[in-house]
Amino acid sequence: MIKRVVLLVCLSVFGFNASAQTTPFKKVETQAYKLDVPTSWETRVIGDVGVSFLALAPLTSDTDPFRENLTIVVQDVAGTTNTMKSIMEESKHDIINQLDRGNVFDEGSGTSKQGKYQRMAYSTFQNGIALRYESRFFQVGTKVYILLFSSEKALYPEYERRVTQMMDSFVINP
Repeated sequence: MIKRVVLLVCLSVFGFNASAQTTPFKKVETQAYKLDVPTSWETRVIGDVGVSFLALAPLTSDTDPFRENLTIVVQDVAGTTNTMKSIMEESKHDIINQLDRGNVFDEGSGTSKQGKYQRMAYSTFQNGIALRYESRFFQVGTKVYILLFSSEKALYPEYERRVTQMMDSFVINP
């Protein structure tokens, strides 16, 4: 009986999501960076500048209208006045002024394996679907790396641990 109570307390305090706890990851490496991605996700390495990488989660059902995804965008700011900060401010302006019900609801900074980053979380509607976005911005030399996770707003809690693990594993190759 005591073991059962302890187990119930542990589950209620720490939560239980078997799929998130047992998700196997694979290492994806490009010439520019590497990161860990769930093995069940489809990955596409696209190029060096612009959208350079896309990881797509499997659909959750036949009626699932949106495929959660992680995108990596690389912007080379050499020869411009752009910086990571100016790119973030321009993105924030566009989210608020150009997207359907665009709302930046969290901003800040953090540290991962790659080092310090700036982050921004926002929500919007697209084709009648409430979406949530989580982004991280890194700058190394003249390149700004933007990691952007997109999900249905209601499903974000199911993906949060895996997304954090993916983003935390991101490292730019020397």
